[in-house]
Order: sequence, then C-alpha cells, then structure tokens
Amino acid sequence: MAGIALLNDTPLPVFLSNLNITWRHFLRAFEQPWCSSVAAMASHATLASSRIPCSMGFHSKTNSPCFTKRLEFAEFSGLKSCSSITFAGHSREASFSDVLAYQLSTKASSSTIFSMKCRNHACSYASVYPFQAARAVPPKGVTVAKLKVAINGFGRIGRNFLRCWHGRKDSPLEVIVVNDSGGVKNASHLLKYDSMLGTFKADVKIVDNETISVDGKPIKVVANRDPLKLPWAELGIDIVIEGTGVFVDGPGAGKHIQAGAKKVIITAPAKGADIPTYVVGVNEGDYSHEVSNIVSNASCTTNCLAPFVKILDEEFGIVKGTMTTTHSYTGDQRLLDASHRDLRRARAAALNIVPTSTGAAKAVSLVLPQLKGKLNGIALRVPTPNVSVVDLVINVEKKGISAEDVNAAFRKAADRPLKGVLAVCDIPLVSVDFRCTDVSSTIDSSLTMVMGEDMVKVVAWYDNEWGYSQRVVDLAHLVASQWPGAPAQASGDPLEDFCQTNPSTDECKMVAIKQLDHDGAQGSKEFLVEVLMLVVLRHPNLVSLVGYCAEGGERLLVYEYMPKGSLEDHLFNVSPERPPLDWNARMKIALGVAKGLTYLHNVANPPVIYRDMKAANILLDNDFNPKLSDFGLAKLGPVGDDTHVSTRVMGTYGYCAPDYAMTGKLTLKSDVYSFGVLLLELITGRRAFDPLRPYAQRNLTLWVSHKGWKWGMLGSSTMMVILTELDITLQRSRAISSVHVRKLSYRMVALVHPFLNHRKTILRLTDPYLRHCFPPQAFQQLVYISSMCLKEQAHARPTMTDVVATLDVVASQPYAPEPAFMFTDRAPSLNLRQKG
Repeated sequence: MAGIALLNDTPLPVFLSNLNITWRHFLRAFEQPWCSSVAAMASHATLASSRIPCSMGFHSKTNSPCFTKRLEFAEFSGLKSCSSITFAGHSREASFSDVLAYQLSTKASSSTIFSMKCRNHACSYASVYPFQAARAVPPKGVTVAKLKVAINGFGRIGRNFLRCWHGRKDSPLEVIVVNDSGGVKNASHLLKYDSMLGTFKADVKIVDNETISVDGKPIKVVANRDPLKLPWAELGIDIVIEGTGVFVDGPGAGKHIQAGAKKVIITAPAKGADIPTYVVGVNEGDYSHEVSNIVSNASCTTNCLAPFVKILDEEFGIVKGTMTTTHSYTGDQRLLDASHRDLRRARAAALNIVPTSTGAAKAVSLVLPQLKGKLNGIALRVPTPNVSVVDLVINVEKKGISAEDVNAAFRKAADRPLKGVLAVCDIPLVSVDFRCTDVSSTIDSSLTMVMGEDMVKVVAWYDNEWGYSQRVVDLAHLVASQWPGAPAQASGDPLEDFCQTNPSTDECKMVAIKQLDHDGAQGSKEFLVEVLMLVVLRHPNLVSLVGYCAEGGERLLVYEYMPKGSLEDHLFNVSPERPPLDWNARMKIALGVAKGLTYLHNVANPPVIYRDMKAANILLDNDFNPKLSDFGLAKLGPVGDDTHVSTRVMGTYGYCAPDYAMTGKLTLKSDVYSFGVLLLELITGRRAFDPLRPYAQRNLTLWVSHKGWKWGMLGSSTMMVILTELDITLQRSRAISSVHVRKLSYRMVALVHPFLNHRKTILRLTDPYLRHCFPPQAFQQLVYISSMCLKEQAHARPTMTDVVATLDVVASQPYAPEPAFMFTDRAPSLNLRQKG
C-alpha cells in the first residue's frame, strides 16, 4: 500500500523504488543526460521527519458526477489552514497507527473521496513508514452507529440529496428508506440515470419489490402520500428529509414526528414562525438540538443570497436593496399552458420567461434579522433545466468603495470563513459551467459594479439543485453532531476524534496538502519533478517535503505548513486581519527569496532553474521568513559548456524573461528576470498581471513603462511607435499569431528598465500602503536592483549571488517605521491602490 508515504532519511534509490520509478524515468523527467552528477547528488538525499498524522481534518465532499469540474483544493497558494493535517509526537492509549489503519480498512473497500470537490480516488491514507496499515482497531471515541435517515419525496432534491450523501464516505448518516409514489422501478431508474447529473457511478439495483441497493447498501422504498402512515417508528427513523414541498408547516411536517421520526428537515421555506430556519455559512451556529424538532433549510435562492449578503452587510452596511433571480424552470410549472393558481406559471415553461414572486429576499431576514425590511425581489423563470443566477442591487452605508473592494471582501470570505459555501469566479462563464458546483453561491467578479458613492451591484450563480442539496446534507450533519450520545465535538473523522480523546503531550506540528491535477501526463510529470527536486534540495528558504501519495491516478504532496500563507495574500489581499507589509518585512522577504534562488543556481549540482517565480509561490512562516514552493516547472540548468536549456515556454504571464519567452532558451538569468518582476511587485504593491484592472494597467511592467514615458522619462519616438504598435496589435490579437503579440509585449517590457533609475518617477509608483515609510537610500538601491534584473539581454543581468550581496547591504539598513497603520473608521478605505 503506497498511500501517503512519510519518509525518514530515505536514500533516493529507495524512494524511487517506492514510487515504482527507475533511474531512466528519473532522468527522463528532467530531460537531461547527466546521470553521474544526478546520482552523486541523489546519494545524499534525505527527507523530513516521519511522524504520523494525528488528525486529518478534511471534510470530504461528494463524489460529483460532473467529472469535468475544477478542483478548488488544487490551489496551493498559501497552504490554507483548512487543508492541514496535525502531526503529533506521541499519543496515549491506542497508537495512532492503529487508528489510521482502522480508517484505511473501512475505506479500502470502496473509492475514497479526498477533501474538497475531488473525484473518484483510490488513494488510501496509509504510511509505509514506519508501520504497515494492517491492524484494524476501532479508535476510541468514534461513533459506530449512524443516524437513520428517511427521504420523503424522491424527486429532484430527494435524489440529489441521496447522491450527495452517498459521496460523503465519513457521513454520520445512513439513508435506509425513501418514500416515492413511483415505486421501486422509478426510484432505481431515475436515481441511476439523470438528465442533469448524468449516470450515477454507484451500483444501483432492484433487490425486491420494496428494496433497492446502492453499492450494496439496501434502501427500502415505500409509497404512501400520508406521512402519518409511514413506517418511521417501525424503522427507527431519526431524521426525515422532507422533500415534497407540501409538508412545510408545523402541522404538516409534524406528521412525521407523530409517525415516529425524531427530527424533520424541510427542504423549502417553512411556513410559520415556529419553525427555525438555518442557512449553512450564515447562522448554523445558532442551531441547538433542543430548540425544535422541525427545522428548515430555506430555499435554494436564499442559500445563494444569504452568504454574500452577510458579507456585504458586515463589510459595507446594507441600507436597502432589490434582488432578481433568473431561475431555471421547476416541476411546479406547466410544460404546456394549463391551469395553475399563478396565472403566469400556467403558461408553457419551456417557451416563456415567466415573472413570478419569490420570498427569498425577505427570507434572508430569518437568518440575518438585522436586514428585516431592507430586501425584496422577484423571480424570472427561464427555459433552462438547472443553474440560476441572482442579481442584487443595494445601497450601502460605506461611501467611496470600488468594485475591487467588494470583490476583495468576497475573496476573503471565500477563503475563510465561507470556504466551501461561497466562491469567486474571474472567468467569463455561462450557466452550464456552474452545474454540479458544491458551493451555495459563486460571485461573478467581472459583473460586480459600483455606481456613484453607495450603489453596489452583485451577480452570483448557483446550482439550485446540487449546490442546495449539499447544504441540506451539511445541515443534516449539523443535526447529527448535536445528537444525544454523539461524541463531544465529534467531527466524523476518526483521526480527528482520536486527537481529541488522545491529546499529545508534545507540541503539534501543522503540515499542508497539495493535490496535483491527475488528469493527463503533465500532472504526473510535475508531481515527479517536484518530489524529486525536494528530495535532493534542502535549504531554509525552500519549503520542506514531508511526504507524498502516489497511488493509482492520485498525486498528493505533504509539506510543512506555512502559517502566514503566501506573499500574494499579504501583498495584494490587505485586510484588517492581514495588515500591509512594512518596509522591513518586504526586505526580509526579498532577501530570503534571493538566497533561495542563489542556492538553486550555485549550490545545487547540477544547478536548478526555478522557472515559476511568483508571489503565490512564496510562502511565509510566522516570522515572515520566505520559502520557495511549487517546483513542478523546475528544470535542471545547463552544465559544462552549455549556455542554456531549450524547452517549451512555461511559467506565469508577467514573470517570464523576454529572451526565454521569444526563443525558448532557458538560463539561470531567466530566474533573475522573474525575481526583478517580484521586486517590482514589492515596490508597487501591484500584481505582475491583473486582469481586473483597467486595460492599460493590467501588465505591471507595461504600465510602469507607460508611466515612465508619460512623465517624460522615456520620451522618444521609438517608445511612442512601439506603444502604438503594441496597442493596435493587442486589439487585433485574434486575427494574428499569439507568438507575434508575445514578442511585441516582451520587446516593450525590455525597454522599461531605464526609467526605474529615475527617483522622482518611481516614487510615484510606490505602494501606497508603504506610506513613504522607508529609508530613501535603501529604496533607491532596491529600485536599482530591480532595474538591473529587468535588463533586456540576459548577459547584462546580475547573478543571484551579486543580487544577494547587494540586498544584504540594503537590508542591513533597518528602518524604524511610524506607528503601525491601523484600520479604523477614520482610516482610508482599502482601495488605496486604485488611483493611477
């Protein structure tokens, strides 16, 4: 069993054998012929400590049938704390290896679903060091008996709920019965084959006239329209998922309680003030087991609207607003014109846009009482089968905000605390692209608008079936977590529960997981390159590899956890919780990154070209010491008489050296250029490329060059011709070769560095958050280093050794800043970087 291997002083040949990798494959991965030098370097390779994880705090999401969906967890930037594992030195009573083995033994019989939005994985979380996962000892404190669940109404939401629940292998629930008037045949067929979700990957069979099975789990099928006659008492039902849309008030849903069920979750807005409403991500913390036996999960539109309305109100203060939801048609409408209590819904759903009423906006006040009377809205039913969109326009209390401020607030919330509930999309997509998204709402950032001083418009997509059903499962799990007899604060994860019942006496160490794309050869190649690089490279400014998983198509890497996240977080996502970096911190980061590159270029043998320098790949520990991460694109550099390595152009737009981008000739000086761009980001506080900015400001180096020309620093006819030609070319880029456009772009970038030598000019481009709190001489020196790194010709750029020597001098000039910038009501808004 491969699983997550945590290696301890393991020579590279042994490590390769564990991955079933030969030396030939190893050399081919780097596309280099230097067998002897690599072998010499590899003979001394060791890895980090091999303590076993004491808690795998992952919340497994459903095995989505939409296999083309993106993986949110694949984003490595910052190594978020929610993607972390706890490592402990020692545990009392049962050993951790037994607990881990127990978990593996229960998961090995079926596909393991790993973390957020992952597909079918055959990766088992065992360690080949220092034990074999063979013993199955039930862990202390783990709930064995699951709550029995019944689904009343096996329609769209009922079937979606079952699929979502089935994908959560660690669920404390067990669906044992469904009430479907169509009987066994319809229940099994429509569960297996779905026009929206596709074919269910589970094995669905008819067992007998009253039972179907899903992957061998029997589920009884009953057919009775009267809840009082349902066999809930006989079957010992704990929770009923009320999905008919009929029994939504106290007397109606109460019939399930009378029939023997203990709790009812209504999958629709409840009628009556006696039934509490909960929206996951908004007010789920208010839930108490003793309050009511009947609860409502609200509507799909309220689940979309409430999370981002909560953020808007907390960050900017909502005065009033209106909402329009463009909603897919539902089974409540008529396929052809026919009688209906709502005369508009009586018209053919597939032929018309049907205006109708919705209580979703008003219902927000049920979970956010402070917004009572402030929101209203309507719905437009359209001829699409699934995925809807909310268009919200509000007036806010805070004046002078920008669309970027609004999107920044959403990004912060989507990262934490609404991760898994709220997402932000920067790509221009359409409704079909949001099918089977697990989140409740996805903000379309390009459509966010601010009019005047206080009017804000936000557009959010939501899968009104799948995403909503995920929240129903979440709410059911919340109910289960407070069930009498459940372990205190049980997570549903045996490893996490083990940690709570067997606390370590030693200090715990956090690590982070990176998941690579396992679709295609490129993901496997990047995994192999990154692992092998980090096996042989050890430096304080390189992130440490703790372990790996390489089983089947899965590729996971376990790293040391960097609590401060990435440089990108602190440089571009400034917030009250994440204040801007001061001069001393920026210098410390710049010097540390330079030292890491110097090690790769001059100490590693053969040298290594990093090739993926960007703020997102610079991770920070608690003391803001930087570490380079993500070595998937790294290449072994030239040796002997070779001057370069010829390879396909790869990297991040805005950071690539012009000579490499135009010729494909990769050298150590390519990294030097990328480092110069990083310094420019530290100086200006702007991204190397930011598609959310106005067209002329998107590319940092091009924008800087434009500023230099505008202020007379590069005033020349040549510059004007190139600017004009570049602008025209980019506008016609669809009709010409992208290579031609790229060459013009990099030719333009190559001309920017002279202006960086002009002190008055560059002072106008400094990050406003620095507030001119830096030593002037050291600042000019840093600008000079950046300009030298951005030289057009590779041979004119300094080596990283020279850069480190110069930065050492610059960083040795400590600066005592003024009192830290505080975020108060009187402080400037967070859009200091908006102007110019």
